[in-house]
Amino acid sequence: RGATSASAVQAEVAEAPCCVLEPPACDGSAAPARQDKSFLLRAAGTLAGVVSCGFFLVAWTAALAMPFVFVGACVMQQWELVGGMVGLYALPHLLPLPRLGLGRGFVFWGFRSWLGEANYEFLDLSRPAGAEPEAEPAPGAERKRLLCFHPHGIVSMGVFTLLNAKPEVRILSSPFLYHYAPIFRLAFETVMGFKMGSVAPGDLHIYMNKGDSPLMMVPGGFHEATITCAGKERVFLKNRRGFVKYALRYGYDLVPIYALGENDLIDNKQGGWSWRFWLNNLSLPAVAPWGHWLFPLFPRRGVRLVVAMGPPLEMPHIRNPTKEEVEFHHARYIEALQAMYERIPQEGGQRRPLELW
Repeated sequence: RGATSASAVQAEVAEAPCCVLEPPACDGSAAPARQDKSFLLRAAGTLAGVVSCGFFLVAWTAALAMPFVFVGACVMQQWELVGGMVGLYALPHLLPLPRLGLGRGFVFWGFRSWLGEANYEFLDLSRPAGAEPEAEPAPGAERKRLLCFHPHGIVSMGVFTLLNAKPEVRILSSPFLYHYAPIFRLAFETVMGFKMGSVAPGDLHIYMNKGDSPLMMVPGGFHEATITCAGKERVFLKNRRGFVKYALRYGYDLVPIYALGENDLIDNKQGGWSWRFWLNNLSLPAVAPWGHWLFPLFPRRGVRLVVAMGPPLEMPHIRNPTKEEVEFHHARYIEALQAMYERIPQEGGQRRPLELW
């Protein structure tokens, strides 16, 4: 009888559903939670992109508007405003600006989210194609380097990609932005933590004479911004030889850098080159931009941006280079830039030619 009861109990247990050991049903109940999380991340990234692009736009707008506000305040005899602006202009020259870098991580995240994580890439091509790995240089034996960034584009977003990968670089801006745009300097030196400088001859002499390295400039300047055209790869370099002359004079190697996709971020009206170049000669931008459909001054979303850094072009140290020597090494640099550009992978199977203006 006891055996019969045991058998009955075993039968009941065998027939009962085992809820503990059964795997959960694959009914997709966890998918909505994952989708909600993915949606929130995308929304946060878009918001960060708007804030980051807006931060950049406000800094630029303030830089361009402040001189007009100052003149207007003088005309209207608003002396308190004039005094405050004079103090603001003097601040970066009287006190060293702290490089806090508190907003750098957020702004870079915003830019990456705006373009798309997969569309934001830094490519190190500093080793020549087919070259063997080099031994680490001995302490103090590193050569001085001047990084040359192309193209300028409208927003120069590739510069941020470079500075994120190489935060030790001192970026040399126009003399106007460095000396007469204090809000711009506060935004980029204090908030972003960048090392800034100026391409003015006197400033270049100071940096290079003391061996400050690496330095970075955009040789094409505002002229290169003016010729920006979506779908074209252009550099304004034919008659830009000053950077070569300074590199020879102070013994700096030249490092070509190219941002593929920079010109696709924002459309720019073409034509009217004579008067637009005249404005550029006055250190004024002459662009007619149209980017994102909702925020025209923001870069387009989904554009692939690849910033490639090529191998350094070794330059001799010539204290007083002749015109012929400058032209010879200028031609060497253009050849090195073109060779590095050919190594950048491009999508779609069609390679855009590099236009030299």
